[in-house]
Amino acid sequence: MLLPHEMESVSKQIANQTLRGTVQKGVWISRSGTMYVLVAIDTKSVIAAANENAKTSFKNDEAMYQKFLAQKAQEELAFELEKSGQK
Repeated sequence: MLLPHEMESVSKQIANQTLRGTVQKGVWISRSGTMYVLVAIDTKSVIAAANENAKTSFKNDEAMYQKFLAQKAQEELAFELEKSGQK
C-alpha cells in the first residue's frame, strides 16, 4: 500500500505522462474562450500505473544508494592509500 507522500509523488509523475485508455465524457467552452474537456480513465489502469511508477521510483532510489556506497568505498580506499603513502 502506498503512503500519502508516495502517492503524491506518483500522481505528479503520472500527470506528466500521456494518459492512455481515457474516454472523452464532455466538452465545453467558457465565456473567455477556454476549452475544457472532461475525460475518464479506468480506476484499475490508474492503480496499475501508480504501482509501476512506485516500483520504478524505488529501484531508482536503490540504485542511487548503491552508487553512494560505491563512492564512499572509493573515498575510504583513497584515504587509506594516502594515509599509508601509497597514492
